[in-house]
Amino acid sequence: MHRVAGFALVALCFLALPLRATAQYSNLEIPTAADGYSISTSNNTSVNAPAGYTGHTETMDHLAVGREPSVIGRTYKSHFLLANKIRNCPQADGTSEGDGEFTVSGTFTHTVGSTTYASTFEMTAKAKYKGKVGDDGFLDGPVTADIDYTYTVTPGSSAHIDPISPAATHLGQHFTIQFEVAKGGKLDAPTIGAFSGGDPSKGHLDQAYGVGLPLTYWGGVWYTFAELNWLTPGSCVQVVFDPPSFSRQPVPGSNVKVNAYIKTKGGEGVRGKFPVVGAYSHDESVAITSSATDPGSPAIFTYTAPIKKLPRMGFGVGATSRAGAANGNWDTGLGTNWSGQITVSKVSADNVRNSDLQTAYHHEATRITISVKDGVATAEGFSEIHGSEENRHHVAANGTSHLEFDNGGTDEAMTQGEAKATVGVTFDAATGHYSIATSIAPFPSTTRHTTSCIRAKCTSQDRPYSVPGILPLMGGKTEDLNHVSGSMDLGKAPLFPGASPVAGSYLVTWDLSRIGTTK
Repeated sequence: MHRVAGFALVALCFLALPLRATAQYSNLEIPTAADGYSISTSNNTSVNAPAGYTGHTETMDHLAVGREPSVIGRTYKSHFLLANKIRNCPQADGTSEGDGEFTVSGTFTHTVGSTTYASTFEMTAKAKYKGKVGDDGFLDGPVTADIDYTYTVTPGSSAHIDPISPAATHLGQHFTIQFEVAKGGKLDAPTIGAFSGGDPSKGHLDQAYGVGLPLTYWGGVWYTFAELNWLTPGSCVQVVFDPPSFSRQPVPGSNVKVNAYIKTKGGEGVRGKFPVVGAYSHDESVAITSSATDPGSPAIFTYTAPIKKLPRMGFGVGATSRAGAANGNWDTGLGTNWSGQITVSKVSADNVRNSDLQTAYHHEATRITISVKDGVATAEGFSEIHGSEENRHHVAANGTSHLEFDNGGTDEAMTQGEAKATVGVTFDAATGHYSIATSIAPFPSTTRHTTSCIRAKCTSQDRPYSVPGILPLMGGKTEDLNHVSGSMDLGKAPLFPGASPVAGSYLVTWDLSRIGTTK
């Protein structure tokens, strides 16, 4: 019997999860003090998930040394790892993903006289989580944990003559467990649901399920916190207005049509709705023609301006979507300098490879929005990098072949923040062309975390990461010296003659207006 004890199961029992504190895996046993052993723990660690994720990695070393005559000479050195990381933000289509791992590994030694027998063991359950978020911003239905379980015992060279040492074992199971997270932002415990898959003929299916339960339970706990994050307005999505704030000055009492989209911080359109809409005062109003929005179909608002000027004019909205929640404000007001908005979004062409011998993914996205009001500009930036690679090779043992990890690594970074900016418009009277130049102060810096593993040896590196500068020079031709607008798709055309097109998506838009001056 291999009995798993430690921080994970203690915590689970404390939370009344219906899991036995003793789980049988083989005739190898991690004992307790009641079995006649001196017990000690060390190296307890708790590390937050990397940037862009919600979760923890908990580890602990456990040592059991036989003290009673019947168990003198027996020692169990075990290492526990319980890790879960859930993406803070769902994808634009509402897909919410994460990863989990529960591993117990160690060494059992049995000393008889001058001879020491040794066996190593490792039990691992790795989960890939996948859920779906609805238009209301909450998880829609259960999250599925796709779990790969392996159990390996490797005896030492003389372990076969030690009657209490286990035989060599290597087996695996693949199964799924579903769980649901409490709706409405409640911090209730997750509900464990359906279990399916697995092959009873391989053995250890009950044990695999027993290990999967605590893993998925804590995965559900961290999903609850991740959901709270993406439901916090502005954490994952934003409201984008067309025309942007301060770019229009309606005649008193007249109407202005305003479109609104919900977009991720990386600039992808998201399906959602606007359950909250309201004008700033009773002297103005706003009506919504269509409250739902898809990536190519905006919500449509009609704003009616007041009869007389107010300290602040416009309306506010609250949005929910498959990628999170957001608030937005559309303002209008007089100004003597440029007002409006400039946006740039650059998204890499995702590099995805998936085969028996290799799994790899790399994605980069950067979005910068410069909001200008009466000549004062503020830039809001967001940038992320998500990448992973795992290379495997075939290993033959006992007439069978299985895949083993060879090398790989991860690349994770996410940052967002505000910075001061300047925007200037220059006209060429001879040609009727204009150009827009921008500058942005450095954005706040976070950390870019990379790991590199070769077999069992891994190294990691942290280095500063901030929103990169991606705004090009903008311009065009206009006959209106009080309004300039346009767009460029740098992902489809070369930047200059003879250059290659930029991979992925690279979109730039601008819409700036001013009132009462042509200077």
